[in-house]
Amino acid sequence: MHLALETAHTTDDLADQCDAATTAHLARLMLHTFAVLGAAHRWDHLGELAEDLARDAARLGLPIADQDPETLAHWEQIAETPPGPPDPRPGNGTAAVTLAAEQLAERFSDDMLADEIAGQLNCPEADALIDLLTATGAARAADLWSAAHAAHDQEEDAHYTPSSAAPHAPEN
Repeated sequence: MHLALETAHTTDDLADQCDAATTAHLARLMLHTFAVLGAAHRWDHLGELAEDLARDAARLGLPIADQDPETLAHWEQIAETPPGPPDPRPGNGTAAVTLAAEQLAERFSDDMLADEIAGQLNCPEADALIDLLTATGAARAADLWSAAHAAHDQEEDAHYTPSSAAPHAPEN
């Protein structure tokens, strides 16, 4: 895909032209640039890097080589406009996140589910789930998962308490 520079007036105009493949190419170009700069002991080869970037950018319709004054002024105009926030995705936003968290809390309020899964979580994973349940107002579910996870922790784990350890069968 080639980006149509002549129709763009802001960075958002350029972003609106990007499909997933173009976005992926731009991301790789940016990451490659950062990697090359980060790997350099000294930046005495920036001329070569600029040539490589110009060649790669040209494939996307973004000429960054020597330009006529009108094209340069156009680039400067675009560069001076900060990008706006991305358009919200469907289901994005506070209300959607709250609803999803409440649904998760409702489904994770099951004792058997907590007993089966909580022991498989590492402590940071359990903490993240417990924090989400607590923030959603599902205190009972948070306590349930905390206790179920602690029952499976070993002495060196964060949630271990002697009284929460799973009982051991008596030895004969």
